[in-house]
Amino acid sequence: MHHQKHYEHSEENDEHSYEQWLFHIFPSIAYGAGPVVVYPGNMITFTEWNTLELRAGTVMNAERISGSNKLVKLMVNLSEPDLPAGRQIVAGIGAQYEPEALIGRQIVVVANLEPKQLMGTESNGMLLAAHDEAGNAVLLVPERAVPPGSRIS
Repeated sequence: MHHQKHYEHSEENDEHSYEQWLFHIFPSIAYGAGPVVVYPGNMITFTEWNTLELRAGTVMNAERISGSNKLVKLMVNLSEPDLPAGRQIVAGIGAQYEPEALIGRQIVVVANLEPKQLMGTESNGMLLAAHDEAGNAVLLVPERAVPPGSRIS
């Protein structure tokens, strides 16, 4: 039987609460390799799947968030006319990726996720990553370059 742990926001521990928040939003995910377990109560319909706005974006700028070993603030080009500097996304990938090495790379983003404050910085989306056997983030990227903002289906 699956028991979902309730998420409680903690200003003192935002770096770790980010992971708790992910498990709250996506309770069936598990870090690391191994068999995938999908709990019957977590199945979504095709209509619900279609509500996700998955987009390819190009990282325009990236920097560490002060006071965090994991969190990186990214400015991502999703070809949004009202955001010429890009969309701000905070991701817990700083242990695996140097911010400077991310600039110019394409990533996959959940573009219609509600904003979330992480260590005082607003995140307006979520990048997608797999996790290796040690729990390290591995970015999901398009196989070849696509125009920023391209829909992922």
